[in-house]
Amino acid sequence: MLLQHSRTYTLYLLDGGGSGQDPEEWWNTMIITSEKILSQSAVDATDIKGISFCSQMQGLVLVVRQGRTIRNAFSYLNQRATKQLRKAWLILQRRLQQS
Repeated sequence: MLLQHSRTYTLYLLDGGGSGQDPEEWWNTMIITSEKILSQSAVDATDIKGISFCSQMQGLVLVVRQGRTIRNAFSYLNQRATKQLRKAWLILQRRLQQS
């Protein structure tokens, strides 16, 4: 049996090109959608062998030693380091041309 359920969550856009999402909202969304699917099926949760979760491209979640998140996750959409990236790219290009 194959069931699916989807739910949206918030993308926070910040001044200066920042973007991120709340990992706790990701987790709560997984719980809500999983419960929805289980309530629609006759499958016992202990019989489930795996799940698939698809959300987005790269992201970074910073956590403390206990595994608690310390801020919203950085999204691949984050554009705050554009100037630094251009500078690094120019340095790399020069070094490649010299070799």
